[in-house]
Amino acid sequence: MLIQQRYWSIIIDLALDIHTNITALTALQLMGFIYFCSLDCNGTMLPVAVVTNLMLTPRLFRSQVKDLGLYPTLSRECCRIAISRKVSVPGYSTEPRYQSHNKTSLVPDNEWENTMKRLISQCNTLREDTVRNKQRPPRPVSPVQKKRKKHAKDAKDAVVYRKTEDEMCSDFLENVRAICGLGTGHVFSLAFFQLSSMFGFIPSSLMSWASISSKGSGGFMFAESLQPGITVEQAQNNFTEAVGIIRGIYGWNVSACLIENILCELHREVKSGESKKFDCVFELQHREGRMQNFYRFQFKGAATVSLEVLPWTAEEALGGKKQHGKDVGVVKKVVLSEWKSNQFSCGAHVNWEITGSRLKPSSKLWVSDDIKMLFPCQLS
Repeated sequence: MLIQQRYWSIIIDLALDIHTNITALTALQLMGFIYFCSLDCNGTMLPVAVVTNLMLTPRLFRSQVKDLGLYPTLSRECCRIAISRKVSVPGYSTEPRYQSHNKTSLVPDNEWENTMKRLISQCNTLREDTVRNKQRPPRPVSPVQKKRKKHAKDAKDAVVYRKTEDEMCSDFLENVRAICGLGTGHVFSLAFFQLSSMFGFIPSSLMSWASISSKGSGGFMFAESLQPGITVEQAQNNFTEAVGIIRGIYGWNVSACLIENILCELHREVKSGESKKFDCVFELQHREGRMQNFYRFQFKGAATVSLEVLPWTAEEALGGKKQHGKDVGVVKKVVLSEWKSNQFSCGAHVNWEITGSRLKPSSKLWVSDDIKMLFPCQLS
């Protein structure tokens, strides 16, 4: 189903809405948006509330982004909402799909640009390491190969062996935690990883990666309920093997992050007898059509991924009403962008205006006029 990834659908939708109606996003501004949605928030409720409130006064929103930047504008609105709701932690909420986070503070206005630049640099490094890693020989597996590797450690021409995907991605998450500080735990940094991949900051071949290598993750706790005493390493190895088996049966669209999410849902059911978590479909006050658009990622192989959108043209679409004598409903899906061998394809509706393989903070996001028509704004 096109709405199977509705959790991320609204986040992508809001980013393209801001790009269309408020300001043309650079990599720096978009990274700030990703940071806010994935590391300052847990879920979709707060990002939707913050962006919707700001979009109701678009001229003021544009002015604030121009003067302060997108991230400080979002974080200030977050604090304003928190104060008005009389809660102690910005972002606290009950159901649906929302919890408070334990980050000690939001990024100060005078530090946000440097933080986002460091994260963009980490994403570029991961992309380059992924390409370089493919050129290295695989790890030795036989006793003879291991012996040769041991002797090679002291040689001047010691062989640098290929890292596993888990090792590369886990190292990246550790670097993210080091940059972002206390409170950026496993769940939050994993959300950052996945959302960054959706906008092309990190390679498409890693887009569906996920991990349960944290004792606090729902996936690990479910594995522990099945096999008491299991270690984090054993659980992660079992998880990686299971993902490979399931993909072999059902194809690449069954991503590791989807399976990780299923394990979390199973853990909640084992723990409490039911799962109270759910994702929402949103109506947006500032749009003429009211309803959000829906997105999904289609995997055609290890390194070929496309991002598709199924737009809603009007609020009446759900009721099947007519306009000008014609049925109002959903239009056909549109391929927004496609990644092949870790690069955006040419001619897509969404792309980065860059030369070479490295994103710069000043790199601009490009969105076609046809796609911009999906984001009408009632206010000016």
